[in-house]
Amino acid sequence: MEKEGLTQALSQWIEQTQRRPIAGWEQLPDLGLYMDQVITYLERYNDGSGDKPMTPSMINNYVKAQIIPRPDGKKYNREHLASLMILSGIKQIVPLATLSALFGEDEKKWWEQSEEGAPPLREWYTRFCDTQREAMRQVMAHLSAELTAQSAAEGEETPADSALRLTALELIVEANARRIAAQKILELLSERKQELDGEEHGGGGRAEKKG
Repeated sequence: MEKEGLTQALSQWIEQTQRRPIAGWEQLPDLGLYMDQVITYLERYNDGSGDKPMTPSMINNYVKAQIIPRPDGKKYNREHLASLMILSGIKQIVPLATLSALFGEDEKKWWEQSEEGAPPLREWYTRFCDTQREAMRQVMAHLSAELTAQSAAEGEETPADSALRLTALELIVEANARRIAAQKILELLSERKQELDGEEHGGGGRAEKKG
């Protein structure tokens, strides 16, 4: 691919990505979808992202690990779709074994109704959509600015391949730094949960000695 074609392809991808909407909570179908319909819906959402597509075996594993609720019969509702949309966006970063630390390890599952009456899952999904939208906006703006600046600096209409490689390296390093920070937070949360469990089942109920 020539330089002009490469830059044009990047520009078109940026424009398409910025136009791609993320369905809000009320926009998620709540009719009850079968597995093949769920897979099709998720594929349409992830189209162009380059992420590994969600598979039926992945979804079944999430159910077995109690990361998402069991389907109602063989149908998946809005809560299932919201859960799977979140998982589709983070499964490349967070392994299955770590997900319980992210969503909580209490007896009350993260998708269940809260005492205040607001579904925690809806809050999770709204935060996910807002964060995804803002993160993509920042990355796309940064990439557009880099393409323009590199082209101007070189006195050409398109940047050199080496400059694009450096931009890719910068984005990879930034993503890895965020991944490391997120995993550290989850590691500490998991350790704290284990300590609390140990106190409950160990000497947490010891009476204090009177002086």
